Amino acid sequence: MHEVVYVAAQMGARRLIPILSKRTQAQASLFNLERADRIAISAREQAKQWRPLIIEKPQALDDFARELSCKKNTPCIVAMPGGDSLFDVLSDLKARKPYSITLVIGPEGGFDSDETSMLSSAGSLSMGLTPSILRSQEAVCLALGAVSSVVFDSE
Repeated sequence: MHEVVYVAAQMGARRLIPILSKRTQAQASLFNLERADRIAISAREQAKQWRPLIIEKPQALDDFARELSCKKNTPCIVAMPGGDSLFDVLSDLKARKPYSITLVIGPEGGFDSDETSMLSSAGSLSMGLTPSILRSQEAVCLALGAVSSVVFDSE
């Protein structure tokens, strides 16, 4: 999980909420917020990302989905195998000019069908990243890099 913190901070994410789903392999009790903050500071300094990364305590997926607020100016995108085309989703997001985007990256093995339905009911859209299955760390890097390069390229 701390590798995901490093990548998210380096790629310019503003907020990180570790999600606990049925297939999550890491235990919430092993996530050290103080260590994560130190890792984020180091990654931001190296990448010259000066806005802080807010890291929250791990949250159960059902709690996260209940609080999820997907709107036109803050769309929610769930990266998942078989999701809509990365190109199409990024083109749509660029045209919308959102204020921010909530990216949800699942565990290795992805979300199960109940979890996917829960996120979809909250208003999220799906986005496929590659034809192959990625580790969470690589999915975070690819999704954040693509979104920041295409959608927020003028910032």
